[in-house]
Amino acid sequence: MTNNPVRSYVDYSGGQLHYRRWQSDSDDSPWVLLHHSASDSRSLLLLGQALSNRGFDVIALDTPGFGMSDPIDHPTMDAFSNAIHEALRGLGLESWSLFGHHSGASFALRIALRTPNETERAVLSGILLPEPADKTRLSNPLMSLKPDQEGSHLMSAWNRVSRYTPDAPLDVLTREATSLLSAVNPHLVYQMLLDYDSRTDLTLLKCPLLVICGEREHLAASAPVAATLAEHGSWEIIPGAGLDAQETHSNEMADLILGFANNTRVKQ
Repeated sequence: MTNNPVRSYVDYSGGQLHYRRWQSDSDDSPWVLLHHSASDSRSLLLLGQALSNRGFDVIALDTPGFGMSDPIDHPTMDAFSNAIHEALRGLGLESWSLFGHHSGASFALRIALRTPNETERAVLSGILLPEPADKTRLSNPLMSLKPDQEGSHLMSAWNRVSRYTPDAPLDVLTREATSLLSAVNPHLVYQMLLDYDSRTDLTLLKCPLLVICGEREHLAASAPVAATLAEHGSWEIIPGAGLDAQETHSNEMADLILGFANNTRVKQ
């Protein structure tokens, strides 16, 4: 079954955010999907379709400064969460469930914490629990891509994305490299994420939480840790999946989200 998403824009105080939406006849609140950086909502097309096939209303956003969304001048976690919250309210939503992949997981966590009366549940795929060693390990992505006449920045973008998803198909690598090149100051967003105290926010989170990670991901060991920090946390590992589990194992991930939604009570 195919239910092609409708694409449009929604206003927020800093400009507009681009989104894709799979409409359904469900009376339930929609699932809002947030991509990793420096990708965009195209990386969530397969998961969005899989969730739509399971009867959900689904919205996949381009986060500020990525894809076709306007950037935030001075990115902070609260500025990002405020922009996304404004956009969701601008779409007329009163409640929602959140899914975030990698940096999107950090945004989803922060939004969920700050909107306890609107966020019903959260699923975090590959949540980063920053350690001092991470700033060294991720030092290359923190560097700005500076264009030059030789086009070395083009190869640098390719090297960065292929380093993290070496097994990805050629079209996915091309998409991710072009997304990185078109993103607005992604290095500032990476720094913001490394500085984010996700551990503390997990301990304060009140809504039901599911932490998902691919078995071959470098963040797999963080899944049970993150789930244990939360008051209502659980976790699942997807066998054989890697960094891009939302694409390579979209049906398995959608089944986990469906089970989680069915087993968690929604606030009335």
